Amino acid sequence: MPNRYHLTSAVSISLAIAMLMPASLCAGDLIKIETMIVESVATKLPHNIAEVANLKGVDILQPPPITTKFSNNGKLEMLRDYNPPSATNQKFESSSIGVTISVTPERQGEQIAFNACLKINELAGEVNLEHRTQSETVTRTIYFSGIQKMGEEGWFDLIDPPKRSTQKKISVWIRFEQPNAE
Repeated sequence: MPNRYHLTSAVSISLAIAMLMPASLCAGDLIKIETMIVESVATKLPHNIAEVANLKGVDILQPPPITTKFSNNGKLEMLRDYNPPSATNQKFESSSIGVTISVTPERQGEQIAFNACLKINELAGEVNLEHRTQSETVTRTIYFSGIQKMGEEGWFDLIDPPKRSTQKKISVWIRFEQPNAE
């Protein structure tokens, strides 16, 4: 019984200290990173979310926000396993298909400097013929960086894929916010 009392007392003291500490000290180093990935056949996208949402032929991926500390890498993976079909009894190793976003924010006075990496791994095609199969995946790794104010929207129109490619044009929207202190 005494061990339970001491444990409860230690938890109560820690809780009391946390409640007395200003919220700004707990959340001051945290930053929320919001992103949106826009794929389009259009040559130029407007840098306005409402206008982009109304365009035809546009795919918008808005992943959940990443919360990290300044100077730490915040990473979000939206992946699924892909098992290529095989015409034999032997199976291929599975691979991941999807999107990975990695952002490292740094505080620079009143602004946020950041390096980011967007990796897109997608299935380009799959052919199943009698006694033969073929699958192809395409990976794009895109690096971008910038300096912007807290709450400011940043747009990156990424380099067009080669003319022979069937890939769509990609733009990335990014915004940094202070997480709500609760």
